[in-house]
Amino acid sequence: MDQKIYYLVRSRPRAKGEVLPAGSHGRAVAQYKHLTAAATHGWKLAIEFGLETSRLQEAPAKPSRFESSFAFLSLADAEGQRRQFGPTAGVYEVELVNPAAPRHIADYDLFLTICRSEPHVDFIPKLRTHAQAYWQGVCKGMRELLTTSDLRVSRRLQ
Repeated sequence: MDQKIYYLVRSRPRAKGEVLPAGSHGRAVAQYKHLTAAATHGWKLAIEFGLETSRLQEAPAKPSRFESSFAFLSLADAEGQRRQFGPTAGVYEVELVNPAAPRHIADYDLFLTICRSEPHVDFIPKLRTHAQAYWQGVCKGMRELLTTSDLRVSRRLQ
Protein backbone atom coordinates (compact mmCIF):
# COMPACT_ATOMS: atom_id res chain seq x y z
CA MET A 1 0.00 0.00 0.00
CA ASP A 2 1.48 3.29 -1.09
CA GLN A 3 -0.93 5.66 0.65
CA LYS A 4 0.95 8.09 2.89
CA ILE A 5 -1.81 10.42 4.13
CA TYR A 6 -4.75 9.29 6.24
CA TYR A 7 -7.57 11.15 7.97
CA LEU A 8 -8.49 11.28 11.62
CA VAL A 9 -11.41 12.79 13.53
CA ARG A 10 -10.84 13.93 17.11
CA SER A 11 -13.04 15.81 19.56
CA ARG A 12 -10.05 17.49 21.24
CA PRO A 13 -7.74 19.81 19.29
CA ARG A 14 -4.47 18.31 18.08
CA ALA A 15 -1.29 20.21 17.20
CA LYS A 16 0.69 19.92 13.99
CA GLY A 17 3.52 17.46 14.59
CA GLU A 18 1.81 15.87 17.61
CA VAL A 19 2.35 12.12 17.81
CA LEU A 20 -0.68 10.09 18.80
CA PRO A 21 0.44 6.77 20.27
CA ALA A 22 -1.00 3.52 19.00
CA GLY A 23 -3.05 1.58 21.52
CA SER A 24 -4.86 4.45 23.21
CA HIS A 25 -8.21 2.79 22.45
CA GLY A 26 -6.98 -0.41 24.09
CA ARG A 27 -5.76 1.50 27.14
CA ALA A 28 -9.21 3.10 27.48
CA VAL A 29 -10.87 -0.33 27.28
CA ALA A 30 -8.46 -1.67 29.92
CA GLN A 31 -9.38 1.18 32.29
CA TYR A 32 -13.11 0.43 32.18
CA LYS A 33 -14.56 0.54 35.69
CA HIS A 34 -17.25 -2.07 36.26
CA LEU A 35 -20.20 -1.37 38.57
CA THR A 36 -19.59 2.34 38.87
CA ALA A 37 -21.81 5.28 37.95
CA ALA A 38 -19.79 5.63 34.74
CA ALA A 39 -20.20 1.94 33.79
CA THR A 40 -22.64 2.42 30.92
CA HIS A 41 -20.68 0.89 28.05
CA GLY A 42 -20.73 -2.85 28.75
CA TRP A 43 -21.94 -3.55 25.20
CA LYS A 44 -18.92 -1.72 23.81
CA LEU A 45 -16.70 -4.07 25.79
CA ALA A 46 -18.61 -7.09 24.50
CA ILE A 47 -18.19 -5.85 20.93
CA GLU A 48 -14.45 -5.19 21.32
CA PHE A 49 -13.80 -8.56 22.94
CA GLY A 50 -15.91 -10.28 20.27
CA LEU A 51 -13.85 -8.59 17.56
CA GLU A 52 -10.62 -9.57 19.32
CA THR A 53 -11.74 -13.19 19.70
CA SER A 54 -12.58 -13.30 16.00
CA ARG A 55 -9.19 -11.78 15.09
CA LEU A 56 -7.34 -14.37 17.18
CA GLN A 57 -9.30 -17.19 15.50
CA GLU A 58 -9.46 -15.90 11.93
CA ALA A 59 -6.53 -13.52 11.42
CA PRO A 60 -4.02 -13.66 14.29
CA ALA A 61 -1.29 -11.92 12.26
CA LYS A 62 -3.41 -8.78 11.85
CA PRO A 63 -3.00 -5.97 14.40
CA SER A 64 -5.28 -6.02 17.41
CA ARG A 65 -7.72 -3.13 17.79
CA PHE A 66 -6.41 -2.88 21.37
CA GLU A 67 -2.87 -2.10 20.13
CA SER A 68 -3.72 -0.01 17.08
CA SER A 69 -4.15 3.50 15.82
CA PHE A 70 -7.20 4.13 13.65
CA ALA A 71 -7.64 6.43 10.66
CA PHE A 72 -9.81 6.72 7.58
CA LEU A 73 -8.41 6.27 4.09
CA SER A 74 -10.51 9.06 2.59
CA LEU A 75 -11.30 12.59 3.63
CA ALA A 76 -14.95 12.01 2.70
CA ASP A 77 -15.22 9.12 5.17
CA ALA A 78 -13.62 11.19 7.95
CA GLU A 79 -15.95 14.10 7.23
CA GLY A 80 -18.89 11.71 7.31
CA GLN A 81 -18.00 10.59 10.82
CA ARG A 82 -17.22 14.04 12.18
CA ARG A 83 -20.71 14.62 13.60
CA GLN A 84 -20.33 11.49 15.77
CA PHE A 85 -17.50 13.22 17.66
CA GLY A 86 -19.38 16.39 18.55
CA PRO A 87 -19.72 19.95 17.23
CA THR A 88 -16.11 20.98 17.88
CA ALA A 89 -14.51 17.86 16.38
CA GLY A 90 -11.69 18.41 13.93
CA VAL A 91 -10.62 16.47 10.87
CA TYR A 92 -6.86 15.99 10.63
CA GLU A 93 -4.44 14.78 8.02
CA VAL A 94 -2.10 12.23 9.64
CA GLU A 95 0.82 10.09 8.58
CA LEU A 96 2.28 6.87 9.93
CA VAL A 97 5.33 7.27 12.15
CA ASN A 98 6.36 3.74 11.17
CA PRO A 99 5.12 2.94 7.65
CA ALA A 100 6.42 -0.65 8.00
CA ALA A 101 4.21 -1.38 11.01
CA PRO A 102 1.53 -4.06 10.67
CA ARG A 103 -1.78 -2.81 9.32
CA HIS A 104 -5.21 -3.93 8.27
CA ILE A 105 -7.89 -2.23 6.20
CA ALA A 106 -11.35 -2.98 7.53
CA ASP A 107 -14.88 -1.99 6.60
CA TYR A 108 -15.86 0.58 9.25
CA ASP A 109 -19.52 0.16 8.27
CA LEU A 110 -19.33 -3.42 9.60
CA PHE A 111 -18.15 -2.08 12.95
CA LEU A 112 -21.02 0.43 12.97
CA THR A 113 -23.49 -2.36 12.12
CA ILE A 114 -22.26 -4.41 15.07
CA CYS A 115 -22.70 -1.36 17.34
CA ARG A 116 -26.20 -0.56 16.09
CA SER A 117 -28.94 -1.66 18.46
CA GLU A 118 -31.26 -4.11 16.72
CA PRO A 119 -33.55 -5.65 19.37
CA HIS A 120 -35.00 -8.17 16.86
CA VAL A 121 -31.53 -9.58 15.98
CA ASP A 122 -29.61 -12.01 18.19
CA PHE A 123 -26.44 -10.21 19.27
CA ILE A 124 -23.83 -13.02 19.32
CA PRO A 125 -24.54 -14.43 15.82
CA LYS A 126 -24.58 -10.88 14.41
CA LEU A 127 -21.28 -10.09 16.13
CA ARG A 128 -19.64 -13.30 14.87
CA THR A 129 -20.79 -12.81 11.26
CA HIS A 130 -19.75 -9.17 11.02
CA ALA A 131 -16.50 -9.69 12.96
CA GLN A 132 -15.40 -12.39 10.52
CA ALA A 133 -16.09 -10.09 7.57
CA TYR A 134 -14.31 -7.20 9.35
CA TRP A 135 -11.10 -9.24 9.62
CA GLN A 136 -11.38 -10.60 6.08
CA GLY A 137 -10.92 -7.02 4.88
CA VAL A 138 -13.60 -7.04 2.19
CA CYS A 139 -14.63 -3.38 2.17
CA LYS A 140 -17.97 -2.36 0.75
CA GLY A 141 -18.25 0.81 2.83
CA MET A 142 -15.98 3.21 4.68
CA ARG A 143 -12.42 1.95 4.87
CA GLU A 144 -10.70 2.09 8.23
CA LEU A 145 -6.96 1.68 8.74
CA LEU A 146 -5.77 -0.20 11.82
CA THR A 147 -2.03 -0.01 12.39
CA THR A 148 0.37 -0.53 15.25
CA SER A 149 2.19 2.61 14.10
CA ASP A 150 1.78 5.84 16.00
CA LEU A 151 0.19 8.63 13.96
CA ARG A 152 1.72 12.07 13.40
CA VAL A 153 -0.62 15.02 12.84
CA SER A 154 0.26 16.82 9.61
CA ARG A 155 -2.43 19.49 9.75
CA ARG A 156 -6.00 20.27 10.70
CA LEU A 157 -8.33 20.35 7.73
CA GLN A 158 -11.56 21.36 9.46
